Amino acid sequence: MKLEKLSIIRIGLPLIRKKGDIHDDQFFRYKAVTLKAFSSTGHLLHNELDEFIANEELNESYITQEGDVLVRLREPNTAVYIDKKSSGLLVPALMAIIKPKKEVNSSYLTHYINSSEAQKRLHKELQGTTIQMLKASELADLEVTLPSLHTQKKIVSILNLANQEIELLEELKTLKTQFKNELLDTILNKEINK
Repeated sequence: MKLEKLSIIRIGLPLIRKKGDIHDDQFFRYKAVTLKAFSSTGHLLHNELDEFIANEELNESYITQEGDVLVRLREPNTAVYIDKKSSGLLVPALMAIIKPKKEVNSSYLTHYINSSEAQKRLHKELQGTTIQMLKASELADLEVTLPSLHTQKKIVSILNLANQEIELLEELKTLKTQFKNELLDTILNKEINK
């Protein structure tokens, strides 16, 4: 079934139109999602959020809510699931906001969009030579395999465990690399100081 039948899809806000300044008489602060905030495992990286100053209060439809799925429209077209901690964030125009219908588990949809099969299909639709972009209409045409809600939840449970393992292994790799570099520095310093 096409994604447009399973959800409501909206493009984020073109921020330049609403840009304000803290020196204005009236301004509004928002935490904004950035392209760097998309992890490969479908989680939003909060340390990569930006602050945006708006010249007016922004429409709620551009603010994340729990259960939303965000998709990068610039390659790579990865998706992130918006949990309770990630709600209330401003979504810029380089992203699509997907609000799944009741028969679709948001986490399942995130995993599905990030799957190699869906990524291949989306990659075929990219346009542009320098910066390749995905149109919302092309995202809406994505065919989604949709098992029962019960099966979706089982799949999410398994894939979330796999993602936790991947994140732990990446953290271990970072720590091992750091240890190796510190060990080499220590050895070199002892050799120099002999």
